[in-house]
Amino acid sequence: MFVWGDNPWTPWASAWFDLCRRLGEHFAPCTTRRWRAWRVNMLLIASLILALGDLWMTLAFASNMGMLEANPIARLVMGMGSTAGIIAWKLATTLLGLGILYHLRHTRHAEIGAWVVFGVLTALSIHWLNYTELVTTLGSEYQRTLAMSDDPRYVMLGPQ
Repeated sequence: MFVWGDNPWTPWASAWFDLCRRLGEHFAPCTTRRWRAWRVNMLLIASLILALGDLWMTLAFASNMGMLEANPIARLVMGMGSTAGIIAWKLATTLLGLGILYHLRHTRHAEIGAWVVFGVLTALSIHWLNYTELVTTLGSEYQRTLAMSDDPRYVMLGPQ
Protein backbone atom coordinates (compact mmCIF):
# COMPACT_ATOMS: atom_id res chain seq x y z
CA MET A 1 0.00 0.00 0.00
CA PHE A 2 1.29 3.45 -0.94
CA VAL A 3 1.64 5.81 2.02
CA TRP A 4 2.47 9.49 1.56
CA GLY A 5 4.03 10.00 4.99
CA ASP A 6 7.59 8.67 5.28
CA ASN A 7 7.77 7.14 1.85
CA PRO A 8 10.98 7.99 -0.06
CA TRP A 9 8.96 8.53 -3.26
CA THR A 10 6.91 11.37 -1.75
CA PRO A 11 9.14 14.23 -3.01
CA TRP A 12 9.27 12.73 -6.51
CA ALA A 13 5.51 12.20 -6.60
CA SER A 14 4.88 15.74 -5.40
CA ALA A 15 7.24 17.15 -8.03
CA TRP A 16 5.57 15.01 -10.71
CA PHE A 17 2.07 16.16 -9.78
CA ASP A 18 3.26 19.78 -9.63
CA LEU A 19 4.80 19.45 -13.11
CA CYS A 20 1.57 17.94 -14.49
CA ARG A 21 -0.46 20.76 -12.93
CA ARG A 22 1.82 23.42 -14.43
CA LEU A 23 1.77 21.79 -17.86
CA GLY A 24 -2.00 21.56 -17.68
CA GLU A 25 -2.20 25.28 -16.93
CA HIS A 26 0.22 26.02 -19.77
CA PHE A 27 -1.69 24.00 -22.38
CA ALA A 28 -5.19 24.89 -21.17
CA PRO A 29 -5.67 27.80 -23.62
CA CYS A 30 -4.90 25.59 -26.64
CA THR A 31 -6.86 22.50 -25.68
CA THR A 32 -10.06 23.64 -27.30
CA ARG A 33 -9.31 25.28 -30.65
CA ARG A 34 -5.78 24.16 -31.51
CA TRP A 35 -6.10 20.54 -30.41
CA ARG A 36 -9.54 20.21 -31.97
CA ALA A 37 -8.16 21.54 -35.25
CA TRP A 38 -5.24 19.11 -35.01
CA ARG A 39 -7.60 16.16 -34.39
CA VAL A 40 -9.83 17.20 -37.29
CA ASN A 41 -6.81 17.57 -39.58
CA MET A 42 -5.56 14.08 -38.67
CA LEU A 43 -9.02 12.60 -39.24
CA LEU A 44 -9.28 14.36 -42.60
CA ILE A 45 -5.88 13.08 -43.70
CA ALA A 46 -6.82 9.54 -42.68
CA SER A 47 -10.18 9.91 -44.42
CA LEU A 48 -8.48 11.10 -47.61
CA ILE A 49 -6.20 8.05 -47.57
CA LEU A 50 -9.20 5.76 -47.08
CA ALA A 51 -11.13 7.54 -49.87
CA LEU A 52 -8.18 7.13 -52.25
CA GLY A 53 -8.11 3.43 -51.35
CA ASP A 54 -11.83 3.23 -52.15
CA LEU A 55 -11.20 4.90 -55.51
CA TRP A 56 -8.39 2.48 -56.29
CA MET A 57 -10.50 -0.57 -55.36
CA THR A 58 -13.45 0.75 -57.35
CA LEU A 59 -11.32 1.22 -60.46
CA ALA A 60 -9.63 -2.15 -60.02
CA PHE A 61 -12.86 -4.12 -59.74
CA ALA A 62 -14.97 -2.10 -62.17
CA SER A 63 -12.39 -2.28 -64.94
CA ASN A 64 -11.42 -5.93 -64.49
CA MET A 65 -14.56 -7.87 -63.66
CA GLY A 66 -17.33 -5.44 -62.95
CA MET A 67 -19.04 -4.89 -59.65
CA LEU A 68 -22.30 -4.04 -57.99
CA GLU A 69 -22.42 -0.31 -57.24
CA ALA A 70 -24.96 0.62 -54.58
CA ASN A 71 -24.63 4.40 -54.99
CA PRO A 72 -26.99 5.46 -57.81
CA ILE A 73 -25.02 8.63 -58.64
CA ALA A 74 -21.74 6.70 -58.81
CA ARG A 75 -23.50 4.07 -60.93
CA LEU A 76 -24.65 6.77 -63.34
CA VAL A 77 -21.12 8.20 -63.63
CA MET A 78 -19.65 4.71 -64.05
CA GLY A 79 -22.30 3.90 -66.65
CA MET A 80 -20.75 6.55 -68.89
CA GLY A 81 -17.69 4.32 -69.09
CA SER A 82 -15.10 7.02 -68.49
CA THR A 83 -12.36 6.21 -66.00
CA ALA A 84 -11.33 9.87 -65.94
CA GLY A 85 -14.93 10.83 -65.17
CA ILE A 86 -15.07 8.47 -62.22
CA ILE A 87 -11.76 9.72 -60.88
CA ALA A 88 -12.84 13.35 -61.30
CA TRP A 89 -16.24 12.75 -59.70
CA LYS A 90 -14.88 10.84 -56.69
CA LEU A 91 -12.04 13.30 -56.12
CA ALA A 92 -14.34 16.31 -56.48
CA THR A 93 -16.92 15.02 -54.02
CA THR A 94 -14.27 13.84 -51.55
CA LEU A 95 -12.28 17.07 -51.67
CA LEU A 96 -15.41 19.20 -51.43
CA GLY A 97 -16.60 17.40 -48.29
CA LEU A 98 -13.18 17.31 -46.67
CA GLY A 99 -12.60 20.94 -47.64
CA ILE A 100 -15.78 22.04 -45.88
CA LEU A 101 -14.76 20.16 -42.74
CA TYR A 102 -11.26 21.63 -42.96
CA HIS A 103 -12.67 25.15 -43.23
CA LEU A 104 -14.78 24.51 -40.09
CA ARG A 105 -12.05 22.51 -38.29
CA HIS A 106 -12.14 24.65 -35.12
CA THR A 107 -15.80 23.83 -34.42
CA ARG A 108 -17.31 20.90 -32.55
CA HIS A 109 -19.58 20.13 -35.50
CA ALA A 110 -16.61 19.72 -37.82
CA GLU A 111 -14.96 17.31 -35.39
CA ILE A 112 -18.12 15.25 -35.12
CA GLY A 113 -18.44 15.31 -38.91
CA ALA A 114 -14.80 14.27 -39.34
CA TRP A 115 -15.32 11.32 -36.98
CA VAL A 116 -18.45 10.30 -38.90
CA VAL A 117 -16.65 10.50 -42.26
CA PHE A 118 -13.70 8.54 -40.86
CA GLY A 119 -16.07 5.91 -39.43
CA VAL A 120 -17.98 5.52 -42.68
CA LEU A 121 -14.80 5.23 -44.75
CA THR A 122 -13.36 2.73 -42.26
CA ALA A 123 -16.53 0.64 -42.58
CA LEU A 124 -16.25 0.91 -46.37
CA SER A 125 -12.65 -0.28 -46.21
CA ILE A 126 -13.72 -3.28 -44.14
CA HIS A 127 -16.43 -3.96 -46.72
CA TRP A 128 -13.77 -3.89 -49.49
CA LEU A 129 -11.69 -6.40 -47.52
CA ASN A 130 -14.69 -8.74 -47.26
CA TYR A 131 -15.56 -8.24 -50.94
CA THR A 132 -11.98 -8.98 -51.99
CA GLU A 133 -12.02 -12.15 -49.89
CA LEU A 134 -15.30 -13.24 -51.51
CA VAL A 135 -14.02 -12.60 -55.04
CA THR A 136 -10.76 -14.38 -54.29
CA THR A 137 -12.60 -17.39 -52.91
CA LEU A 138 -15.16 -17.68 -55.71
CA GLY A 139 -12.94 -16.53 -58.58
CA SER A 140 -14.21 -16.52 -62.13
CA GLU A 141 -17.50 -18.16 -61.14
CA TYR A 142 -18.41 -15.00 -59.25
CA GLN A 143 -17.52 -12.84 -62.26
CA ARG A 144 -19.72 -14.90 -64.59
CA THR A 145 -22.59 -14.77 -62.12
CA LEU A 146 -22.31 -11.00 -61.85
CA ALA A 147 -22.05 -10.46 -65.60
CA MET A 148 -25.04 -12.68 -66.35
CA SER A 149 -27.27 -11.21 -63.66
CA ASP A 150 -29.94 -8.70 -64.53
CA ASP A 151 -29.10 -6.62 -61.48
CA PRO A 152 -29.24 -2.95 -62.51
CA ARG A 153 -26.48 -2.17 -60.00
CA TYR A 154 -23.90 -4.09 -62.06
CA VAL A 155 -21.35 -1.84 -63.75
CA MET A 156 -18.19 -2.53 -65.71
CA LEU A 157 -15.67 -0.18 -67.25
CA GLY A 158 -14.10 -0.85 -70.61
CA PRO A 159 -15.06 -3.56 -73.09
CA GLN A 160 -17.79 -5.90 -71.88
